[in-house]
Amino acid sequence: MGAALLGSGASNPHPNHIKGLKHFQGYLQKTAGRSLELGGDPKINLFGFSDAACLPGGESQLAYCFFLGTDSGTICARTTKDHSISHHSTEAEIKALDAAVCCVIWLKEFLKEIGFPQGTVTIYTDSEPAMILAQTFNVGHRSNHMVVKLNFIHEQILNGTIALKWIDTKGMVADMLTKALPLSSFSTHEKHLMEGFSNIPIEAKRSVKTKKLTENLDYDRKCNSDEKSRDNLNLANSIHEENLQDTLFDEITYI
Repeated sequence: MGAALLGSGASNPHPNHIKGLKHFQGYLQKTAGRSLELGGDPKINLFGFSDAACLPGGESQLAYCFFLGTDSGTICARTTKDHSISHHSTEAEIKALDAAVCCVIWLKEFLKEIGFPQGTVTIYTDSEPAMILAQTFNVGHRSNHMVVKLNFIHEQILNGTIALKWIDTKGMVADMLTKALPLSSFSTHEKHLMEGFSNIPIEAKRSVKTKKLTENLDYDRKCNSDEKSRDNLNLANSIHEENLQDTLFDEITYI
């Protein structure tokens, strides 16, 4: 993340870029002995994190990272600047999820090819509105411009390719890939990114509000093979669409 921010000013560096470069150089020198730790439990269980941060001007920094288990460092981590404008933080989070799901599909096919087939891959996000929109696919006038990405993510949920789980920001490892963090948070996420979670289960909490809004997800999965039932479900969803949209977008936190 630091290299990406400094690189953005390479053509016309500001004094702050020079100062940041010296600070970044000192960090690299002090951590020269650190390395990515892989291995541990031979049983592979792919999971990952997806996050986004809104930048001045409406652009976003998107990031995701994936692990093969809780006792191993990341096998895939990426942060990229999205040059298209996001209307709100939820849209940025959905863009990050869309990129993460594409990566999951490739990783699953690769692991299957080398003899490690994976089931449903869990992706953790700290955005409840983005998670609910992707799970329920309640697209209305305030989110219909995101319909393609939401439809893609929702399809992968129904197919069992991925499952979305909410996690608070303190546990969001990909947060360090989207913006500068306080030292304590950075150190914690860096340790997890480099060394894994020491086989400690990841705590993914879900509020009562989120649980209530996503109760229809299991029903949607059961109706996946029944076209008529899915039509009925979509009709029922459209009836409640306005109320759900107002609930979701009223809770958006701008960064």
